[in-house]
Amino acid sequence: KMVLRWALLGFCLVAVVICLFNLVMVRALFLRLLAASGLPSSSSPKPLNLKPIASPLVDGPRIIVNSSVVRKVWLPSRASPENSSRATNSTDVKAKMAVRRQNASPYDFGKINNLNGRKHDPYALARDQPKFPSLTPQMCAKGDADYKVIKKVIVSPMNRTGVKLFCGIYTYEKAHSNQVKAVRETWGPKCSGFAFFSNHTEPAVNAIRIDHHGDEAHGNMWQKVREIWRFIAANYEKDFDYFWLGGDDVFLIVENVLAYLNSPRIVQLNDDRDNKGLFLGSRKLQGGQWEKVFNAGGSGYILNRKALRKLAARIPTCHYSVRGFWEDVNVASCLKMDGIFPFDTRDEAGSERFLLFTPALHLNWRPPSKNPEKDWYYKYSIELKIGIDCCSTSAVAFHYVKKPLMYRLYALLFKCDPHHYDTHGFGMGIS
Repeated sequence: KMVLRWALLGFCLVAVVICLFNLVMVRALFLRLLAASGLPSSSSPKPLNLKPIASPLVDGPRIIVNSSVVRKVWLPSRASPENSSRATNSTDVKAKMAVRRQNASPYDFGKINNLNGRKHDPYALARDQPKFPSLTPQMCAKGDADYKVIKKVIVSPMNRTGVKLFCGIYTYEKAHSNQVKAVRETWGPKCSGFAFFSNHTEPAVNAIRIDHHGDEAHGNMWQKVREIWRFIAANYEKDFDYFWLGGDDVFLIVENVLAYLNSPRIVQLNDDRDNKGLFLGSRKLQGGQWEKVFNAGGSGYILNRKALRKLAARIPTCHYSVRGFWEDVNVASCLKMDGIFPFDTRDEAGSERFLLFTPALHLNWRPPSKNPEKDWYYKYSIELKIGIDCCSTSAVAFHYVKKPLMYRLYALLFKCDPHHYDTHGFGMGIS
């Protein structure tokens, strides 16, 4: 009996050891799978409140709010699964962070120096306005679809005594000689402050290099835009009242933007202490769902100072590892966390002020006769108006405007009618 008891006890001990060993192996396998998936685990370190740093000036200011080296340590990314596995050792993270901070010079969020040693001046474009090219018969041609839509737009007198508007455009080096040039020679100088956010610093065209996590590609637009907004907040928040951001193929009617921002309703909302922030643009419903309302990035969108401040505070931890082009959806999602939602910017007739296409495309667009709900524009739009009613008489922006059309739309509004006066400041529409 004694031998049987000892044998049974030994068997139980062996069974317990085997069970513990299996539990350890299963946990290790689970952590490896979790790391490979790019999802954060409970053992992964929390995002650190990193102080921004400056990198050496190589071909211009490298605006790095969080260095890519640090990001690789702790940012879980589906595109880079190894980042998550590297982040599992908190001691290793702290050691690498300490080394990084020793090698980095502090960055005080001051104005960024350009190659020539001067501080970037957001007022430079308004002060040194490029000349509009010579008018051509093609610019002033009448009768086509673009003309028919632009003809109904009434341009408000320029109000330079009201709000101050900062305009930012995301672009890249290859566009400096075409799209960037067209914006600079048309509507760009009318903004109170202006900057092109590019992958290359070029002071001659007001372009600033913005570094960000991941590649310089349309498929990684969110990472670029999130760093742009942080840079705008750090450098220009106190200097301007409103901040517009869009692409280099947007035609902005700045006079109408300022008139809208100075309208009684917007002034009231902006001055209301209980209002959490203004987020203005072209409201769209992602997948047709109201709970996923956002401002489409095509025509750009505007934040007031309060919304900018809250977005900049949210960005470090909001969708920080996402790689994608849907920057507008992510911005709306981040602002939603602070109770800021897209405001209805349509006019009294229900026509859009922020237009996502060219004037001609808006005029000619029709929903598909079969299964219109499969068309993204139809599905995402709110009470969509078709034909000439698409666009407000106080329209502020059109999208997909390439260089030749940029000059033409500007000419039609400000140059072709001899009764209109324009010195980058006045326009009364087309008679």
